[in-house]
Amino acid sequence: MIHTLTAEQQEVVDADDPAIVVTASAGSGKTDVIAHRVERILRDEPSASFRVLAVSYTVKAADELAERLRDRVGDVRRIEAETIHAFAHSLVRQHGTWEGLPPEPEVLHRDEDRVELLTSWLAQAGRRLDSDSAGDELRRLDLARARRTETPLLHEYNEALLARGALDYPAMLEVASRLVAREWVRTQLSQTYRHVIVDEAQNLTPAQFHLLISILGTPPSPVSAMLVGDEKQSIVQFAGADPGLIKRFEVEYSARRIELTVNFRSSAAIAQVADAVAARLGDESRLRVASAAAGLVEVEREPSEQAEGEAVANWVEEMLHSGIPDIALAVGEKGPVAAEDIAILARSAAALRWTSDALAAANIPHVVASDARDWMSSGLGRAVVDLIAFRAGPGHPSTRSHLVQTARVGVDALEASPVLGFTDLVVASEAGEPVQLLTAVAGLLNSVAEDPWLDDKALLEHTWQQFLDRTPVAERTYVNLQLHIARTQRGEPSAPGVRLLTVHKSQGKEFRAVSVVGLNQGQFPDFRQTSPEEKRAELHCFYVAVTRASRILRLSRALVRQGRNGPWEPQESEFLAVVLAAGRGGAG
Repeated sequence: MIHTLTAEQQEVVDADDPAIVVTASAGSGKTDVIAHRVERILRDEPSASFRVLAVSYTVKAADELAERLRDRVGDVRRIEAETIHAFAHSLVRQHGTWEGLPPEPEVLHRDEDRVELLTSWLAQAGRRLDSDSAGDELRRLDLARARRTETPLLHEYNEALLARGALDYPAMLEVASRLVAREWVRTQLSQTYRHVIVDEAQNLTPAQFHLLISILGTPPSPVSAMLVGDEKQSIVQFAGADPGLIKRFEVEYSARRIELTVNFRSSAAIAQVADAVAARLGDESRLRVASAAAGLVEVEREPSEQAEGEAVANWVEEMLHSGIPDIALAVGEKGPVAAEDIAILARSAAALRWTSDALAAANIPHVVASDARDWMSSGLGRAVVDLIAFRAGPGHPSTRSHLVQTARVGVDALEASPVLGFTDLVVASEAGEPVQLLTAVAGLLNSVAEDPWLDDKALLEHTWQQFLDRTPVAERTYVNLQLHIARTQRGEPSAPGVRLLTVHKSQGKEFRAVSVVGLNQGQFPDFRQTSPEEKRAELHCFYVAVTRASRILRLSRALVRQGRNGPWEPQESEFLAVVLAAGRGGAG
């Protein structure tokens, strides 16, 4: 936490411009600066009745900001720290009757409820759409609504929501934007909120941005707005996020731009790596490191994935025993670290399995958490997870929809192999109890020549064994297996231990020592990302990964991986070349 503000941070706190853009690089102390700014705004007008609205991308980020504000300000009755969806929902609850909604509109959280709504609405009009196709359409609708683009069935789905008096998350933004378009609502908001602060602005979607500018109105606006973000850390573009919206806001609202260039997190060595990755993203600016710590960046190459996991576990054990070496620390800085100060990161959950096994063998407590979309790398892996969900809830339209969608990928791979098709897999599982499921899957798909499936299969079997170890025989149901998988994906945030995270789960977090594993082509960057935009997004992910560490950054890869036809030698990740070109990392 920052106690003395730098000149550029003080500039953010004191700025009175109606529109401000703050470029906040990793480790620049943006949350503290926001808290200082809110404190200053409220202190300047202690008797005023207006409120400060601070919105962020995730519930966790909003809660963290609220806690920081509570620590600084104390009385938070004049502050609202929310996600943008929570703010939109609140607005709809207040004024939604003007858009034909009931005072308490139903919120459709589950995909199966949304599928049922769309199919039944179309059926009333004599149009048949099965639940499988409806699931596909909803995914397209969600992305189109996030990007504010037209897509088939959008009008029909919105009509169905209105007729039911319901909302889903994208609809919250749409209805809130229409409400704010009413002059009297915008006037009321401008009287209630004199200042709006958007944190993690690089994650804004066009739909969220539209709601923001609807609140502000045509410049000059009576509401002061500040966007805080870092385009380099935009890693959710798959969900419609557009980091270019920050620049659009700057241009359209003639915003004052303030850059936070001092890094309070990273050591000199890690900042040098971050600068090299940023340069590949087109950002030639350099972080100014506040810490006197030299830091340490290491690149290790291990004979196999198992050896890579064991080497990471040994590194963790040494760190817990001896602390961070003096060479990486500033003079007078303490070296001991807790397990929670150490993180192991990977692009996908499968790449974390070897480290998890090695930590378990060494009796080192650890917690694994991943984004659901990163848990399985292959189409077949996702198909198996969807099969489990289908068996847990065969009556839920969304589970069947997901199963059919992923099964298409599975069938394509299976057609070239002398094994049963995916339909046969579903039939085979019908008669079996959950205890037989993975055995059946392994037998049916054993000949599939898809290397990512081998990683996923091993992870599924590992997860399955954990389920057996922790679950009494009488409770080994498909529902409990699905719940176990969900818990495995998200981890236990409050549990003690080393953090094993996918990169998407690591955003917004900070650790003293970080090891990034699986740095081979196809693993990181992910083989599924093939378009120029997707490949660039992978580089954004790598930037987030290397900037989570404050003192030690360890990067590793396996020289040999196990494939369908035996051992093979993968190509080294192109990202390691960026690190080595920066002059960091001793070859191991």
